[in-house]
Amino acid sequence: MKIPFTKAHGAKNDFLFTWRQDAPDPAASDHCAVARAICDRHTGIGADGWMLVDPPRDAEAEGTIQLYNSDGSIAEMSGNGTRCAAAFLIRHGHAAGVVRVRTGAGVKHLRLLGRRALEFDFEMNMGCPELIAGSFRWKSREARATSHSSGWAIRNAPCRWITSISTGARSAPKSNATRTFPTGPTYRS
Repeated sequence: MKIPFTKAHGAKNDFLFTWRQDAPDPAASDHCAVARAICDRHTGIGADGWMLVDPPRDAEAEGTIQLYNSDGSIAEMSGNGTRCAAAFLIRHGHAAGVVRVRTGAGVKHLRLLGRRALEFDFEMNMGCPELIAGSFRWKSREARATSHSSGWAIRNAPCRWITSISTGARSAPKSNATRTFPTGPTYRS
């Protein structure tokens, strides 16, 4: 099976991009299994994820992406991957200075700040983070004691889970949800 791809990386997260029309037919091939195989760093090409890309289908976005993580799971989006997708769409003539990419987490807006050959710098609006508090108890093998962990899941932010483990009343580190990424993805074809 031959799958055409372009490899790109943003902040050292690397992704493989394939136009959906060039991907194996999902009726005949499990895309989750394909993602695990081609993202494997020993037996495949190696990447953090595989993205299927659709060209623009309406005026709302310059393209649509579907992200498969290297373990075959489907993700709503990746900030670094979405910036790479914007570079991919620009390189293929589907976008210019402002790029709107439809992801599983909605349409993300990016602005091209600069370009040097195949290096792209973007500003990206990832949306407002959604904070979900959570806690769980766990038992340490070494200490044979039960501890309590509290944290927050942060959706649409650079971090997914911030946790503080303590026996006292200590809070988790704060996340800067409005963080921008001064270095954009480096696009390599």
